[in-house]
Amino acid sequence: MTFEEIINYNIINYRVTDSWLIDINVLILLGLIITIFVGQSLVWTLHKLINRKTFFKWLEPNQRKSTERYTKYAIYSIIVLIILNFIGLDIKKFLEFKIVDDYGITLTPYLILGIISLILFSQLFVWGFHKLINQQKFFEWLEDNQRVLIEKYTKYTIYVITGLIILNLTGLQIKELFEFKIIDLYNIKLTPYHILGVIFLIYLSRLLLWTFEKVIMQQERSKKIDAGKGFAIYKISKYIIIIITISLVLETVGIKITILLAGSAALLVGLGLGIQQIFNDVISGIFLLFEGTVSVHDIVQIDDLVGEVTHIDIRTSKIKSRDNITIIVPNSKLISDNVINWTLNKQSTRFQVKVGVAYGSDTEKVRQILLDVANDNPDVTTSFEDPYVRFDEFGDSSLNFTLLFWSKKMFRADIVQSDIRFEIDKRFRKEGITIPFPQRDLHIKTNDTNIKL
Repeated sequence: MTFEEIINYNIINYRVTDSWLIDINVLILLGLIITIFVGQSLVWTLHKLINRKTFFKWLEPNQRKSTERYTKYAIYSIIVLIILNFIGLDIKKFLEFKIVDDYGITLTPYLILGIISLILFSQLFVWGFHKLINQQKFFEWLEDNQRVLIEKYTKYTIYVITGLIILNLTGLQIKELFEFKIIDLYNIKLTPYHILGVIFLIYLSRLLLWTFEKVIMQQERSKKIDAGKGFAIYKISKYIIIIITISLVLETVGIKITILLAGSAALLVGLGLGIQQIFNDVISGIFLLFEGTVSVHDIVQIDDLVGEVTHIDIRTSKIKSRDNITIIVPNSKLISDNVINWTLNKQSTRFQVKVGVAYGSDTEKVRQILLDVANDNPDVTTSFEDPYVRFDEFGDSSLNFTLLFWSKKMFRADIVQSDIRFEIDKRFRKEGITIPFPQRDLHIKTNDTNIKL
């Protein structure tokens, strides 16, 4: 036999169907062997390549394994198609064979391969976005919880889009699905389209709030606005965005906000009369946020309460006292009552320490000691005005002085005053200056007349 006869020798000649004749000769068999060998070589090369950190260092170990597995399956699928083509199967007809063709849904091998490729592509996109958003170089201004939140929402969005594309590929009418009426009652219509619209509005509002918060934080870091004003601007914007979002959601499902407000006018009047104090607190909260007379991180004094404002909500505010106790104060109290805001001018505040010395003490020496004590204290500032001593009065038992000084530690001024008193007592003992206690002279008159019993 000649070489041409050998390679054309039929090993298998079998008709499966009228359109499928399996005709395998030596040449085709060699082609099949070479195809399998090349495919296996590609799988082995891919395994070596994908596990080299030089090329795929951005992939995690589990992602490398998944990528290698899916790519291996894709190569094997291509090899199977090539083999089927070699043995006489019409690949086009095979891929267009309708596995499912009912209720408007068509499923073929070609469509299955497309769905698998789409799923792989979406998963690859999710992996790439995960690595990108966790790169400190590009998104260093994002906090960890914000990265997780953005990654989660983006992943869900990609999966939903992928699912919709798959449904559309199978022949399912997406438009009819979206327009299916779940609720249709009194002009209120709820369809999957409306549900997606509501979810999108909520997601968009959260994204706007998050972006606005980051802008405010950047302005605070650059010292263009202070923390209290930034907090007030963010709160006002938050309430406005929430109100707009709720209005749009109601309009989306068919509820007219104007009709709702008009119909509930009488109810709102009744509620206003019943909850006047709550309404007063809410209005006071709006005034606080707009006026900025009391802001977050301000040191305020209400009656005997001295504390730092840590939070301002629409109805109440939170004040942390010097004992680290959080006190919830209605906003109307911050508006209507006399409130001392120690940090409103953003400068130092003057404090005082009173002391009395015994009669006969050297007043000039007393003044110098008090000034030295104030100047030596690190919490006393001289940027606004130097400390000075005031001779108040000649008291009943002492010469009374007042040490006046300025300090930026308004919240812990009592500790600064305590430290100064300790030092004054120490210096007075060293210099022999006495701090007297109240004294009274008692005169007793006696009668020399003898009393006879």
